[in-house]
Amino acid sequence: MTTRDDAAGDFTDEDVRLLAIGAMAVALVAAFERSVQEAHLRTRGEILASLLSPEADETSVRRRARQAGMDVDAITAVAVLDAYDTDSAADQVALLAHETAGWSAQLGDQITLVVPGLDLAALRNIVSSRRLCGPVGLAACGRGVAEIRLAHRDARQTATMLRALGRSEGIAEPAELGAYRSLFARAQADEAQVFIDRAVGQLLNHDRARGTTLSATVATYLANGQHHARTCTDLHIHANTLYQRLKRVDDLLGRADGARTGHSTSNSRYG
Repeated sequence: MTTRDDAAGDFTDEDVRLLAIGAMAVALVAAFERSVQEAHLRTRGEILASLLSPEADETSVRRRARQAGMDVDAITAVAVLDAYDTDSAADQVALLAHETAGWSAQLGDQITLVVPGLDLAALRNIVSSRRLCGPVGLAACGRGVAEIRLAHRDARQTATMLRALGRSEGIAEPAELGAYRSLFARAQADEAQVFIDRAVGQLLNHDRARGTTLSATVATYLANGQHHARTCTDLHIHANTLYQRLKRVDDLLGRADGARTGHSTSNSRYG
């Protein structure tokens, strides 16, 4: 039986030279294809960056996108990743773009993905199936450049807000954050948390330390427009229990211009 060493000994100098030439040729072809692909991705990224920039001319953007094979009017959803590691995140989102026939581009520390033909539910399922290194904001968009830019702004603000709240792997749509998205869109990573700590930190700490649900009581109370009867019904508690809880909340947070929780008799709605 011929051993590996015996087989290796059958190669002549000419065989080795041809193998070396072949290996070099394969390496050159692979490097060329890689450079072409990288150039293609850079071009797509530049076009997408122009598409998302309010300063870029819409007609020019449409023409460049069409030449590169991008149908602007087919885009239905936008995702923005507020990345902690932009290098690996850019690769992750580029893979998502490939899988969804979409486009991606890095703009600062955020990476944007635009996709055609997917609604938010479908895009959310795809994004949530990956472990992306940062929070993701999602937004639906209508047809046209202006709609895409508006959706990108909403998704970007949502991602920024998630990061400010410390939700490092959160995924959300603009409606899920409400007015807070606009309030804290430009916040630093810890500013929103500082605000929360100052406003209701004592209440949250009390619940964590004692296993109480005062914060949930306040949330239900405010959701019901400070209506006592509806709050008691939703929480399945007696009215006296609600009053005791709200008084405890006032004791913890202090009163501002009367009653922070609004449960004094002058402000209450008993109906």
